[in-house]
Amino acid sequence: MADFIEVYENALPADFCKDLIKQFEDSPHKTPGVTGGGLDKSKKDSNDIYLNQHAEFQKPLQTVLRATTKCMADYVK
Repeated sequence: MADFIEVYENALPADFCKDLIKQFEDSPHKTPGVTGGGLDKSKKDSNDIYLNQHAEFQKPLQTVLRATTKCMADYVK
């Protein structure tokens, strides 16, 4: 295998992605992104949400995990 990065087009439906992006943008749970060394915007300048910590993100998180698991299984075949 010459390339370790694989793209799986349409792994998630476009409407699902639009809804999740809107939910993220509207969420009060956003926090500044941190690395293992803590907050350093020169290394990571983002807003993050720990999806597994918030009930309203549980259903979309499961959808993402199912799609990721399927693509990972296809990747290792």
